[in-house]
Amino acid sequence: MSIGGEVVAITAEKTIVSFPVSVWFVPETGNIHLARRTDDGFVATLSPNPLSGCCHPLLYEALSDALRRSGAQHPLPGVGMR
Repeated sequence: MSIGGEVVAITAEKTIVSFPVSVWFVPETGNIHLARRTDDGFVATLSPNPLSGCCHPLLYEALSDALRRSGAQHPLPGVGMR
């Protein structure tokens, strides 16, 4: 099955695949979305709410920082670390 990615490294422990993704913030929900641009069916949601099944504080904060540094709309710093 092709995911539109390129295998960039294979070791005894893992295979690393590189593919383009899009990341965006929705201020109304506070969620960050991550989508693989080569697959319309792959969209992941990251929530800052610790009661949500979509909460991943470290990844949320890292993507929030990447959005901020790129000049895109982003959550306030530290929101995902609550």
